[in-house]
Amino acid sequence: FFSSRRRHTRLQGDWSSDVCSSDLLEEAPPRPSPLIELRLLYVGRFVQAKGVHDLVEAAARLHRRGVPVSLRLVGSRTYSRPEYLDRLHDAVLREKMTEQVEFLHDVPREKLAECYQWAHALVMPSRHEGFCIPVVEALAHRCRVIATDAGSIPEVAGGLGRILPVGDVDALVRALEELQQSPRELAVVDAGSLPLEEWNQRVATHLSR
Repeated sequence: FFSSRRRHTRLQGDWSSDVCSSDLLEEAPPRPSPLIELRLLYVGRFVQAKGVHDLVEAAARLHRRGVPVSLRLVGSRTYSRPEYLDRLHDAVLREKMTEQVEFLHDVPREKLAECYQWAHALVMPSRHEGFCIPVVEALAHRCRVIATDAGSIPEVAGGLGRILPVGDVDALVRALEELQQSPRELAVVDAGSLPLEEWNQRVATHLSR
């Protein structure tokens, strides 16, 4: 149900960009190793329904355990709730994670593409979701996906990411720990793990449908 030539633009339901196009299906550069620092990315609006607070909480738990983690939160101010953004900033300050968490707003296409290449995984902790464009973009950049089972996310991910119950922060922490400890040559998915080469091939097939 995906077309590799489909171009996505900003939609009311989700903030993203037009980075999902055929040029993204070219061979991706090597992913950074998760054994040194766990690099996590969120892309979307900053509203309660997106569950970003669950991701911040999960990252904070890892940080308290001494796991090196960096988190980039990317989204549009226009489609976000200022009071929810304030809540997220307060949580980051309370957890003393200002050096680990970066907020990026209204980034250009090139910067968003850089974020997908930087990350070990896109994390979408949504509590309500429609068609999740960031999952498509992440797969196109060969960035692993960890997300909840909200809305159509499982269908969009196509079994090529780790899908978790909505609102289960404990499960999210476990999935992030598994990612951090997994060999670079494996991709963690619902069925367990896949050799990276096989995962890349399956992603290409999935996105070309």
